Amino acid sequence: MRSRFAGFCILALPLWGTTASVGAVRPDTGYPPAAKRLVAHALIQKVAQLEVQYTVGASEYTATAPIQQNTESSLRALRLRLTQLRPDGYRREVTKAVRRALVTRIAAQEVEVALDNGNKFQQSKAETRLLSLRRHLAILPQTPYAEDQRLARL
Repeated sequence: MRSRFAGFCILALPLWGTTASVGAVRPDTGYPPAAKRLVAHALIQKVAQLEVQYTVGASEYTATAPIQQNTESSLRALRLRLTQLRPDGYRREVTKAVRRALVTRIAAQEVEVALDNGNKFQQSKAETRLLSLRRHLAILPQTPYAEDQRLARL
């Protein structure tokens, strides 16, 4: 990715007739700092989405099911990419995003359980999903932030 960005700068300079500082490009990732933050944010949101998807899938499928394995491999790849951007892999930010996504999904699942009175099979599946989501929320590492403590009580 670094070579593409550097190549773009080299090509763009003669066309636009401007001078740019190549020093703004970070040598570790090839992204300028603002772009690095945007990439990290997008990756963190995708990790949170896939964590919730994996948790819901765990209530319906075994760990060896292809859909679960695909989700798990995607999670591994995204986490690896985050560690390439920053050595700690944005752990605190990922945990906060996963917690928010789980709380949101738990609220939606509770509404689904409350509204689904007729079909016992569907209600049982929804309750199983809800239990799986709550278990995943319970095992997330606790962080000292007030917002995280408020979310952990839900």
